[in-house]
Amino acid sequence: MDLPSPYTPDVKNFDAYNQALLLVEKVYEITKEQLFCREGLLKNGLRKNATSCAANIAEAHQLYVPVTFHFFNNALQALNGLDSLLDTSLSKGIVSKKNLKDIKQLRVSIRNILSKRMANIRRKRVS
Repeated sequence: MDLPSPYTPDVKNFDAYNQALLLVEKVYEITKEQLFCREGLLKNGLRKNATSCAANIAEAHQLYVPVTFHFFNNALQALNGLDSLLDTSLSKGIVSKKNLKDIKQLRVSIRNILSKRMANIRRKRVS
């Protein structure tokens, strides 16, 4: 039988997960500002996408390879949603470009790590 390994790696050693936690922290910091009080849907969307990204990365890191790809893909979709909502908040003048600089760097870094992992998974599938 082809069973997954009983070893579950420690997600805290996975760099994308640590960066996703920082991303969640930064998003919660900026959404605590007074300007977000009137924009409840935008605030909730930002928080939901950031936490969804971190949760999907944590789940993917603990599962066997075929399911990992699916969760990494969900994490990337959450990052895309977060990006869209950040652009909306920037265009509405709720958040400044300076505040978004750290968040954008974290997003790009997480996306790069996940893309590399997904490429490795694809190569293993083809082989």
